[in-house]
Amino acid sequence: GLIDEIIFETALNEFKAAHKRKLEADERKNQLLEDDGEKEEPTEEEEELREQVEALKEELMEERIKEREAAVALADARVACLGPFFCNPFQDKDQTKAQVHSWLSTIIRKEKTKMGSLGNKKKV
Repeated sequence: GLIDEIIFETALNEFKAAHKRKLEADERKNQLLEDDGEKEEPTEEEEELREQVEALKEELMEERIKEREAAVALADARVACLGPFFCNPFQDKDQTKAQVHSWLSTIIRKEKTKMGSLGNKKKV
């Protein structure tokens, strides 16, 4: 009832404010493009910073690939722990990432049930 209306009204106001900010930003961008027909040449420092950003982006992509490979290796190891006849039959590691995560969560859930509850227990 009332709480839903308040939440809806707040969300709607936030949406309108965000839309207004976006329109203002677009308008400022258009004004800058119109006012400054020619861009000035970047300085040497800006060029160096751009090169550093590109190098960092490449390094980030390499690290993400390594992270993905490590996640798949971990999933394969966890699946192999289930038994000698279990394995990950999917060789295309990028497209099967969701399947590997599903398997991994299932394996973890099964192991947790094997361990039993470790929470607080009431004495009777």
